[in-house]
Amino acid sequence: MSDHRRGRRRRWGALHHGITAGLAVFLLLVGSGVSYAAWTRSTTATNTAGAATLGVSTTGFASNVFTFQNHQLSTTGSVTLTNTTVTQSMAVGTYSMTLGYTGDAALAAKLAVAVWPTTAPSGCPAVTTPPGTAVTGSWSTVATTVNPLTGSLAKNATASYCIRVTGAERGELASSTGVLSIQPSVSASLKVGNWIQSAGATTTQKTAWIFPAFGPTPNTWYQIVNQATLNCLDVYSASLTSGTGVIDYTCKTGNAVVDYNQEWSFARSAGDYYDITPRHDQTLRMDAVGSSTMALAAVDVETDNDSRLSQEWQLQAQPGSVYQLVNRNSGLCLQVNDTDVYVDAAEYAQTVCDGSAGQRYALVVKDVTLPSMTIACAPAAGGGVTLGWTGAAIDTYDFQSAPNGGNSWTSIGGAAPGSTAITVLPSSIPGADGQYTARALWLTNLLATTTLWKSTVGGSATLSCSAPATLQCVLTGSGSNTTVVFAFSPTAPQSFKLQVRSTATTWVDMMNGAYYSGTNSVTITGNPPLNLADGAYPVRAVTSGGSTIGTSQLVVSSRGSSANRQLTCS
Repeated sequence: MSDHRRGRRRRWGALHHGITAGLAVFLLLVGSGVSYAAWTRSTTATNTAGAATLGVSTTGFASNVFTFQNHQLSTTGSVTLTNTTVTQSMAVGTYSMTLGYTGDAALAAKLAVAVWPTTAPSGCPAVTTPPGTAVTGSWSTVATTVNPLTGSLAKNATASYCIRVTGAERGELASSTGVLSIQPSVSASLKVGNWIQSAGATTTQKTAWIFPAFGPTPNTWYQIVNQATLNCLDVYSASLTSGTGVIDYTCKTGNAVVDYNQEWSFARSAGDYYDITPRHDQTLRMDAVGSSTMALAAVDVETDNDSRLSQEWQLQAQPGSVYQLVNRNSGLCLQVNDTDVYVDAAEYAQTVCDGSAGQRYALVVKDVTLPSMTIACAPAAGGGVTLGWTGAAIDTYDFQSAPNGGNSWTSIGGAAPGSTAITVLPSSIPGADGQYTARALWLTNLLATTTLWKSTVGGSATLSCSAPATLQCVLTGSGSNTTVVFAFSPTAPQSFKLQVRSTATTWVDMMNGAYYSGTNSVTITGNPPLNLADGAYPVRAVTSGGSTIGTSQLVVSSRGSSANRQLTCS
């Protein structure tokens, strides 16, 4: 009996020592060249039937941070799960891993995440393009729309995944303070038999010195004033030679030709990026020498080349109406380099954005070049007109109207940058019928004017590009069966037919509904049309589209005898 009990205790002890499982998870963020260990949790579970210990060990993960900046918008790391079960059993565990985040939702939505399995986690950063089997999403979606990553792990086996996080465009990571932050998380669990243990870890990913893109006013010449030196960007010695350095020089106070090498314009090239052109030679563009992506590479002016991304710059607005200039190609900020002298002056260079005064600039307007504009008017559907012009709008234009000779201007529409026409409907001009002046404004600058006419016929308002034709009734005979002529003055704008309102609400065709084209008048002779009784009747000219283009009046009179009914105009 005692031997039997001892035997049971030996089997119990084997179970107690044999069901021991461990899980270790490590995160390697190789994109920054530093390795991070992930999990920081260890737990022991026991019960009366035996004991299993699932251990989770890690070091150093929480102290590591990745920062997205204008020049670095992607990081690639890895996560490794290891089954460190301590047991005589060879039972295979099942793991499950999910990703998530806390923090700024806007940033989380803009950071794309790709996860794929690997057997060589140290090589994750060298992968140019994630495989098609990669699980993709953003930090804000991977936890809710991506199924957990699962698999089987034998004792001492590992499962590794690459994790790439990317901001597609620096402007999407911008904020008014220049800083956004999230805390990405990885959660994993391992199941061995009936035992499950979970662990998790977080880190921080944030942005630094990425501000909202700013669009300077086109056709405007600015001085660009460095806020550290209070000097201006200057093309050395007003040189016309490609490759001349951009230097930091005392700001000129005049606006003559000799000052033009300190005046710059911004022309949109793509998206929120601009070519920066010196006024003294408008074939040149501000550029990073050799299209370099290296910090402290010099900045010069070079011949315009649309294929060079280094000639494109983004202005990012910092608080206080100052801006940093970020090179599209390198993601580096423009800054005066006091240690690099171009001939005899400090030269500008590009370097990592840090928000310092030497990277902040004020824009001072020196001059504005108005675009040449002539407005062409054409009829449009709905009784409106189309106002068009040659040359795409350089900015938003505001169109206004006022009664001819008046100064009470009303907005009648806006033209977006790049557009070449707008349509104006009669409802946009709420005033009475008559002649109106329409004008196009850019900011407060008058670009062009034209004349419109508004007329209302039969309750419908119409705009026209020229004085509307009027339909007149002209009496051409005397006596019985007098002849009348309905004629347009000056000319009929298009083909038409005549209708008469025979009752209070009913319009009926005259002359058998015939349309008249190429003629300016219609003659009616003899007995009244449609056997109209004595009285005055409205007459209108109608286009094939149903638009009324003129109204007049026809009078039928018996002159004392029903057999001698006459047509007159009044």
